[in-house]
Amino acid sequence: MKLLALALLSGAFCIALPAQELMKNGDFNEETYASNVRTSWSAGHFKTSLAVEDLNWNRCLKTELLKTMRPASGAETVSGILMLGASGRLHGIPVKPMTRYRFRFEAKGDMPGVGVKAALFHNDKAWYQNVKYINTSLGSFKPSGEWKRFEGTFLTGKDTKRASLVFQFWGNSRQQKNFTWKKGQSFFLDNVSLIENPAIGTGSVSAEEEADKPKRVLTLPSSGNGTFTALKTGESVNDFSFDLAESTDGTALRTTVRLPASTGRPAIRENGSAIWKDDVAELFFQTGEGRIRHFGMASGGGRWTGNGEREEDSYDTWRGETRSLPSGMRELVFEIPYTLLGFAKTPPRGTTLAFNLGIQCAGRNSSYADVQGRFNDPANFGVLILGNVADYLKNISDALGKECPEVLRGELEKLVSSNPAPEEAVRCAELLKKKIFSAKLGRSPFLAGQFPVTADFAFPLNFSQENVITGTIRLRAARNERKSLPFAVMNRTGNLATYRIIVHPNLPVDVPEFTGLRNDFPAERILLREALAVRDSDRKNPGMMFDPLPLMNSAQTITVPPGRTGLVWITFDCRGATPGRFHGAIRVIPLMEPGQLKRGPGKYTGEMKDYPLELEVLPLTLPKLSTSSWLMCRKVSEDFFRTQMELMEGRASIGSWSFPFRTDEQGNILNPELSKTVRSISEQLGWFKKYGIGREVKFTIDFSFYPTFERNFMNKKIKVFSPEWENAWKNCLKATDAVMKAAGVPDGAYEIEVFDEPKGENFKRDLAVCRLARETLPNTRLIVTWPPHNYRYTPDMIRKFLPHVNGHILHHLLLADPAYHPLIDEIKKTPGAYYGFYACSTNIRESLHRYFRMHAWKGFRTGADIYGFYMLSDAPWGVYGATDWKTTTKGGITYRAGSSCIPSIRMEALREGLTDIAYLELLREKRGATPEVEAFLRKAADTVVTEASHDPRAPDRIRGEIIRLLLEK
Repeated sequence: MKLLALALLSGAFCIALPAQELMKNGDFNEETYASNVRTSWSAGHFKTSLAVEDLNWNRCLKTELLKTMRPASGAETVSGILMLGASGRLHGIPVKPMTRYRFRFEAKGDMPGVGVKAALFHNDKAWYQNVKYINTSLGSFKPSGEWKRFEGTFLTGKDTKRASLVFQFWGNSRQQKNFTWKKGQSFFLDNVSLIENPAIGTGSVSAEEEADKPKRVLTLPSSGNGTFTALKTGESVNDFSFDLAESTDGTALRTTVRLPASTGRPAIRENGSAIWKDDVAELFFQTGEGRIRHFGMASGGGRWTGNGEREEDSYDTWRGETRSLPSGMRELVFEIPYTLLGFAKTPPRGTTLAFNLGIQCAGRNSSYADVQGRFNDPANFGVLILGNVADYLKNISDALGKECPEVLRGELEKLVSSNPAPEEAVRCAELLKKKIFSAKLGRSPFLAGQFPVTADFAFPLNFSQENVITGTIRLRAARNERKSLPFAVMNRTGNLATYRIIVHPNLPVDVPEFTGLRNDFPAERILLREALAVRDSDRKNPGMMFDPLPLMNSAQTITVPPGRTGLVWITFDCRGATPGRFHGAIRVIPLMEPGQLKRGPGKYTGEMKDYPLELEVLPLTLPKLSTSSWLMCRKVSEDFFRTQMELMEGRASIGSWSFPFRTDEQGNILNPELSKTVRSISEQLGWFKKYGIGREVKFTIDFSFYPTFERNFMNKKIKVFSPEWENAWKNCLKATDAVMKAAGVPDGAYEIEVFDEPKGENFKRDLAVCRLARETLPNTRLIVTWPPHNYRYTPDMIRKFLPHVNGHILHHLLLADPAYHPLIDEIKKTPGAYYGFYACSTNIRESLHRYFRMHAWKGFRTGADIYGFYMLSDAPWGVYGATDWKTTTKGGITYRAGSSCIPSIRMEALREGLTDIAYLELLREKRGATPEVEAFLRKAADTVVTEASHDPRAPDRIRGEIIRLLLEK
């Protein structure tokens, strides 16, 4: 477990992008963030500042409207520009002319709308004299209270030298019918990225890549390394030197840094951020998985351990010492185990590691690697060869030999047989890798790619080099897991193209096609669904995205427009599978391209391609989650019921309008018999038995039972708090209980959601309603769904309900507020009470990672008994699926087609998070709830929800560590 715990200590990790990142400090984690920000608005109109989120200490850029303006025209107006991207004193980042660039960012807020443009600059004059604003593919958007990711592109002009990303705030009360700008509205921005849009499959390497400046490279061991670069001025600095070697036992990297004599700064001996009051040496490493490891040491001996963004309490895992030399120079020695640098043991000779050494001395920051603006710039780190150049070239030969095409084999052999300098060896090897990749792509009329489950599936789908499949697709899954593989096909032709896609057991081409995998993984357990592109809103000129996942047609074909990408969602249902490795291939047959099949094996010629596939079914069985789901949707059919229970077992919803008990003026029920409702509930109860779902609580009567009764069914002449009102409410509850019992549902098997997101202004009434409900149905579970802050229900107000209400379901934004943490603890300790949480965004563009996959992680982290989610299927007017396909979904994660339930990509992202939690619970089940296991689980949840909330790969790394641990003998 110790190794496992160490592996999780790096919180938010840098992600290596396939193209160089141009936007410096787009995550706003550096104090110098302001140097990259430019604004244009009237004094006192807006202000920008660095904001820090309460839950995860995430830094982001905040823009706040201080006041609206009233020019001479008398209209109320808003006009401001926020620009990101600068080069020293100049506006804009250096870019290429006539080149397409791709941007991404995350945003939230309550401003009515934000325009997104690009500012292009063609000379070095004052920005306002040479700027040209152009539209981007994104156009504009309306921020919401949740972080959402946005993406778009723009094209530079013929004479463009630099470009900035522009966020425009504009409003005019005379020109806009609904002018809703108000003082205090804010816009939050984070993780801004700008890269050159990667070209796929050009078949050659560009001249720019040929002329790339080589990175600084060192071999191991090496000594006397010097010549640093001052970050601020770019001047060479020769005041420092350092040596690299392995530790005596070969398990650690030993770095010895020599600094000049004392500069008079205080010698800091304690660990932590105080070391930067002293002269400091800092080592940065980027592991093969993209993690940043940061080690600092002051001349006084104080140390720092971090992940590139914040401190980690792991000082006992590496050694550091300082000493003074007779010459007066100071020596700092780092001894860092290879296990902290991403290796399970001492790596083979010739392995490479990205690194940098930064030195802060005498008020000047100097870097060994040629970084841009900061020490922690992974794209420009140097390279450390753990061994000599010959070791490195042998590794290159072994790695590239099998895949190198004949046309490039001579170039590979020449490189391996030569004796280049380290920098030249690495530069030529990296260039050769690019050439091999381009050669393998060739002039094929299509490309196939693999995407993460939580990728951005906007339409058109961005297909970059990191997605292209060049080797065997490898998947791992537990024996009862559903493993997703988003598989894409890019049409590189100028014509409409149709492709047949099958998963087969390595069939030769001259036999009839059948599906499945070798070693008897059955075809019926492999589902292929075609992702459909739909609009992402009902506004004018909406964006588009892939979301619905209906089963493919019987021929398993998709049709893709020219230059576009089609998406197929492949699911391997491993339930009942025998542990082992199953091999096969995904075959893509372009129906519009020529092909010939002559007699005899191997006689096919054409553009059809097979992509090798290996599915490893692990000897692990995931437990059913100990928590319960609540997807807030009455089951419209057995297929919807089955879909929810396979996603996560839990409560089946019964809408409050299913109990239309009308009353007279005295509060007596006029229609106690609800035979249709009884039949429906009884049918659903039968489904619980059919699918073997033995949950104690089977039903939730939801969607605000009391307000539905008062608003729609209670006699209008009855006044709240009157005796008739009490009688009506009590009679409604008794009649409801009678219906449930008539359907065969006992007291403990259902619960009533008395209020759904009540308002604090109705506190007195709400409390009385719950008190009467508890008195009337003492054995029935009652729940309240508590809303976010703006509904003004405080923790102290909620505490008043503890004697009357069993289930307290809190909005997920409340989980970030420390004021609610003691309340959650009290709920858990109250006999008969239980705590849950929910999310209820109606925006289809919510982040697949942060909103859907992380949903279950938030519940696990806070120990929730119920994972609530709005909702399984849209239900306007109580009619489920009525608006599906006709309008953009408003929260539903499935689509209705008759009585069939069509899943979505969003639902699959939610499932991925629930599967993550199943692995966490499996670890607890197999290893026991020991203090070490519980500490690991807490750290895992903190990593995903807080420290690495922006990193979509963090859950996968944690799942991989759990699998590794569970498979250890």
